[in-house]
Amino acid sequence: VSLAWGLWAQASGITQNLNETDLARMDRLGIVPMATEDALASFDRSMYADRAVVLPVRLDLKAFGERPVPVPTVLRQLVRRPVRKAAAGNDSRAGTEWRDWVAMVVPEERERLVLDLVRTHVATVLGRTDPYGIEEKRALKELGFDSLTAVELRNQLSNITGLRLPTTLVFDHPTPVAIANVLLKQIDGAAQTTAQGIMSEIDKLEVALAGIDWADAEAAVVSTRLRGLLTKWGRNSESDTEDLGTASADELFSILDGELER
Repeated sequence: VSLAWGLWAQASGITQNLNETDLARMDRLGIVPMATEDALASFDRSMYADRAVVLPVRLDLKAFGERPVPVPTVLRQLVRRPVRKAAAGNDSRAGTEWRDWVAMVVPEERERLVLDLVRTHVATVLGRTDPYGIEEKRALKELGFDSLTAVELRNQLSNITGLRLPTTLVFDHPTPVAIANVLLKQIDGAAQTTAQGIMSEIDKLEVALAGIDWADAEAAVVSTRLRGLLTKWGRNSESDTEDLGTASADELFSILDGELER
């Protein structure tokens, strides 16, 4: 049988060089140090396990259930969490709301907000309490990052922003400001599918509609499509639908404005 040991409270030749950052990361992962007597008892029980691989590790399952991120697949049968939290951890609504909020502020403020986010999570991963002590242009490797902390930072930023970030994020963009620039570029692209981006597209549509010759037969095709979109959104009453058939261009714009204000 192969044993994949968790963390022993008593330092050994393997664990004696673990620093505070390493221990803090294990704590965030829900790994609790085992007393020597508990570890030896786990060793004895493992000898009778009908398994090729056994994991003698002490986990804080309650901490896993309270984390606002998805539970690792291998632990989902062990961790119980409220339905509301489980749903929140597995969809992208929080990330979308964050991107919408950031995308609506002025560019200068947006850059500061995103950089502060990166520095905050860098500090968390390193076990520091002051994110403003993180130099924005200093290489993360010089701050103490390794492959494990690099992946943890990438996962934290992905969870909070809802963005798809590469596993090599820290290695390809080795400073806080470089990572912030990556997030900004993705936010600008994502904005095209968020509320602000959609409003921008509607503004363009309004300009295009204003240039249509409403005596032209093709205008009927446009009107039909607009009616279909409003119906699909389900925000118009039956009487509104009937009125759209005889609405003028100005009336159509008024209806659209009213719908967008809801």
